[in-house]
Amino acid sequence: MQALTIRENARTIEEISWQIAHAKKMVVVTGAGISTSSGIPDFRSKEGLYEMIKNKFPNERITGQQLFDKSYLNNEKIRKMFYVFMGELHSLTTAAVPTMTHRFFKRLSEQKKIMHYYTQNIDNLEAAVDLDAVQLHGTMNEVYCDTCGFTVQFTKVHAEIFKKGVPPQCNECRKREAIRQASGKRKHRIGDLQPNITLYNDVDDTTRGVYIQKCVKNDLRKKPDYLLVAGTSLKVYGVKNLIKQLAKSVHQNDGKVVLVNLSGVGKEWNSVFDYQILAHVDEWAELVEEHIGLNKTQKLLMGIAKKTSASVNESISKGRVKRRRKDRDQDRENVGSNNDCKKKTLKRSKAEVLEVVEALQ
Repeated sequence: MQALTIRENARTIEEISWQIAHAKKMVVVTGAGISTSSGIPDFRSKEGLYEMIKNKFPNERITGQQLFDKSYLNNEKIRKMFYVFMGELHSLTTAAVPTMTHRFFKRLSEQKKIMHYYTQNIDNLEAAVDLDAVQLHGTMNEVYCDTCGFTVQFTKVHAEIFKKGVPPQCNECRKREAIRQASGKRKHRIGDLQPNITLYNDVDDTTRGVYIQKCVKNDLRKKPDYLLVAGTSLKVYGVKNLIKQLAKSVHQNDGKVVLVNLSGVGKEWNSVFDYQILAHVDEWAELVEEHIGLNKTQKLLMGIAKKTSASVNESISKGRVKRRRKDRDQDRENVGSNNDCKKKTLKRSKAEVLEVVEALQ
């Protein structure tokens, strides 16, 4: 694995850009680093979400990772902290806008280069640029009932309830319970709404989990020729396995595996990645676009439009010149015709005068 920086390894990074330009069956895996410039902190940096949790709950001895661990949520105090944090995180994600990197991957997708785009992020910013994403850890866009499984959109109303340290109750369960009570049946539990995300030590045997497995299997079968991993420090066990699986397949097909992240990764990854680019993903994505011109189609169309406009303007100008010449020639003809008319009129007038004079004599 070769470590690169944008300033010191410009030539190699440009070569990587052209590798991306020629890739036809690419797989992308992204993490929190691609969303930081949108206003959403990552998890593990000094200003990340885990540090935010420590600052918000200074008297509680709990790590950020434990707060997202399902096995810890049986503790009432930790569960309350989790709900408060989910409410605040939802406010952050709904206020965020897609980054340069989101738009970059959208353009690669439009060029039919990406087979699947996997993301660990739960901010759902891909939807804002209409980029199809395989959500590895779910999304803050939905909440589900932990009793009946009913799923609804995660709204601001839900977020405000979460910020109080309690979950919203499921309206679907309420409706069913009202019918049961009217029928004289025994009470059933009314479920709580939970963010539709995958936590640590949470077995994802849901429809989403089955879909992810299907996508990975499909990608391996199609033999990917390039793997791009962006904005992740590779700490999550399931994602680590996914990347190692995909990287092995890519290398078997003589492809390249590239990591782009501000911080580097350990020796564990030496045989997995060909290159790790130590840079902010937005800066790198912008550089790739400069190298290979992902917007060249738009620029070409603009160029054609300009040429067409110039050609039209030139034609209009030539047409005006022709019309002016024609009008000038017509004017000359009209002047000559008028002079002839005047001469004929003058001759007639003289003849008429002579006739009158002869008559008087």
